[in-house]
Amino acid sequence: MKARVLVSLAVVLVLGLPRSTIAQPGKDKKPAVKCAEKQKPPLQITPKSDDREFVITFPTSEPENWETAWTVIWDIENGKQANDQGFTKLQNGKEVPQFNAGRGPIFFKIKKAYFKPGQKADWIQVLEDTHPQEFYVPYYFRGTRFYDLRDVGSYTTLSAKEGGAVSQLMGKSGRVIAELRDTGVAYKYGNLTRRGEELTLWANFQAGNYTYMVEYGFKDDGGIVFRHSPTGYNYLSHFDGSHMHGSYWRIGVKLGPDGNNHKNQVYVVNLPTDPKAQGDGGKLDIKEITKESFHDWNAEAFTRIRVSNPNYSIVPEAKDRPALPISYDLVTVQQGVARHRRNPDEKYTLHDFWITRHDCPQKMYVYLGDYFFQKDALNPNLKSLNQDNVAIWHSSSALHVPRAEDGILKGNSSVNGQALIYWTSFELRPRNLFLTTPIYRTTP
Repeated sequence: MKARVLVSLAVVLVLGLPRSTIAQPGKDKKPAVKCAEKQKPPLQITPKSDDREFVITFPTSEPENWETAWTVIWDIENGKQANDQGFTKLQNGKEVPQFNAGRGPIFFKIKKAYFKPGQKADWIQVLEDTHPQEFYVPYYFRGTRFYDLRDVGSYTTLSAKEGGAVSQLMGKSGRVIAELRDTGVAYKYGNLTRRGEELTLWANFQAGNYTYMVEYGFKDDGGIVFRHSPTGYNYLSHFDGSHMHGSYWRIGVKLGPDGNNHKNQVYVVNLPTDPKAQGDGGKLDIKEITKESFHDWNAEAFTRIRVSNPNYSIVPEAKDRPALPISYDLVTVQQGVARHRRNPDEKYTLHDFWITRHDCPQKMYVYLGDYFFQKDALNPNLKSLNQDNVAIWHSSSALHVPRAEDGILKGNSSVNGQALIYWTSFELRPRNLFLTTPIYRTTP
C-alpha cells in the first residue's frame, strides 16, 4: 500500500498590472492585489437532492434570456453500492463481489445528463451511468504496477478554497466541487465574437502517493469534456521510474428526449487516408457498428465514434437531403496510445474503443479482455446492438517521465514536492442539435 498526503494548491493569477503594483520579494509584506471573494455558480439545485441534481442555464449573465441549459444528476458511490449493482470478479471459478464492502467512495458518476438547446426545445438526454472505471499505473521496469481504483484508493474530501473564483463545494460529504469557467473565445470573425462557458464538476481520487483529478465539463454549446490528471508525489525517488497513468472510462449514452431515447445507432467515422478517396466528391468513411466490438484510433483518419438517434431530428429535411438525426461524436485527444502486453490480464488495453450493449453483463473495464476473448479467440457470444443504448469504453493515458520538477531531488515525499498536473482528455461533441451556431451574437 502506498502512502498519501493531500495538499491543497492555491494559484493566484495577476493580469494587466504594471510591475510597480505587484508585490516584490522582500519589499512588500502585504499583498498589492486583494483576491475577490468567491461567488457561487448559478445552479438551480433540486430540493432534498443533497446538491446531486441541478440545472444551469447559459449564458449565465442572462438568466432571463438564456439559450441553452444542462440538467445534471451525479453521485459518488462506495464499494458496497457497486457490489449491489452487480460488480463481481471471478475467484476460484466463482463470481464473488468485486469490492470489499468497507471500501470508501470509488465511483464518481454522472448518473444522467440532459441538454436543452433552446428555451422551447425538448430536454435531450445524453448520458446515463458514466464514470472512470480504473486508474492503471504500470511501471516500465521490474513488475511494478497498480490498479489504483480496483485495489487501492477512494475519493477524498475537498475544501471550498480549492475551487475557482466562481465555485461551490457540493454534497454533505464535500467530495465534489462545481466550478463555472470561462473557456475562451467560442468563435470570432471581425468584431463578431463570444466567450464560452463551462460548468465543471471535479473530484480527487486518492491512492497511495498519487492522487487523480477527475473532471466533467458541461459546455454551453452542448459539448461534454472528460478530463483526468495524475498528481501527488512520486512513488520512487529517482529518474528511472517512467510509468503510464491510464484512465479507463465507461461512457453510457442514452440519446434523445424521455420516451424517445431507447433506440440509438453507433458508427465509427474515419477520414479516408487513401488520396484516391479524397478530393472532389470525397466523403467520410462512416460505418454502422451493429455488434459488440472493438475499434482503434487512427491518427491519420481522425477516428471518432458517433451515436445517433434515428427517430429524433431537429434539423428538418431539405430538397437535397433527409432530416438529420441528432448525434454526438466521441472525439479523443491522444498524447499516445497505451498498449500493455507484459501480463495476461492487460488485454483490455489492446484497443482504444470497446462498444457494448448498455446491459452488458461485464461491468468492469479491466475485465473487458476476458469478455471479448476466450482462449485468445473472439467470443462467439458477443451480442447484436440491435439499435439499443450502448456503453462506449475508452481510455486516455499519459506517460510520466520523472523530472526534477516532480520534487524528487531530496526524496519522494509531499514535503519535497509533487508531480504537476498534466491532463488527458476526450469529449462528446453535439451534431445537429441546433439550427445555427449556439448562442450566436450578431451584435458585438
